[in-house]
Amino acid sequence: MAQKSDGKTSRQLLAEQAGESQDQIRRYIRLTYLIPSLLQRVDENKLALRPAVELSYLTREEQALLWEAVGRWEVTPSLGQAQQLKEHSKNKQLIRAIALAADFSIEYDSQIPDGVDGTYIPALNEVRVREGQDAQQMCFSLLKEFCHYEQHKLMGKTYERSPVTNFVALCGGYVLARRFDINTENILFQREVFPGIPSGNVQEKCGAVRDLLSNVIRASGMAGQEIQRGIAEMERLLGLYVSSPRYRPEDARDDTLAV
Repeated sequence: MAQKSDGKTSRQLLAEQAGESQDQIRRYIRLTYLIPSLLQRVDENKLALRPAVELSYLTREEQALLWEAVGRWEVTPSLGQAQQLKEHSKNKQLIRAIALAADFSIEYDSQIPDGVDGTYIPALNEVRVREGQDAQQMCFSLLKEFCHYEQHKLMGKTYERSPVTNFVALCGGYVLARRFDINTENILFQREVFPGIPSGNVQEKCGAVRDLLSNVIRASGMAGQEIQRGIAEMERLLGLYVSSPRYRPEDARDDTLAV
């Protein structure tokens, strides 16, 4: 939001002139991201403002699919349901960005046991994810395994899955989840994932902890840069699509990811 000479943002000035709060002005602005059919439901008071704001964060293709359901069953999502849809959409978009950015392939594997959501296989340069995960679980699985992939790039032939590399990948996954605003409320951080700190004097123990933290920062930083490039590429491709004559949001379908 642009800053004015007196230090106030455009949104602050607009709020003062309209007699509305800044949050309310922000909500009105978000409504401009709705497809026309959903915006009309707001104008007709058939879709409340707060749920409509949450739905504005969905892609236009997802909004078109939602509109189809609204029209078919004559129902409108509640605020809680709209927030869940927004979160699901955000996770799916990040998964697509990872798939675009990663040099490794991603495959479903029905043989992965319960309790293991994904695994990076260096020999195949492949991440296998367990079937049946929702978008949030899969998103975190891919972030974690991306950090295993980055450790493999750094360590080369000496890389192996171990308590140390597992710990670095898990912590790196959390760092990336925070960076890309992914909810981790349902992700359990178990005590047994902490690697043992070697016995010795305080200086040696501090050195071991420092090395672990450095590895977390390095792996998550490298993965984050690559994912950011994937996001930029996604935005570029979307821009090309939206500007093309064949783009019709009302007819759009989203079949690129089954989660």
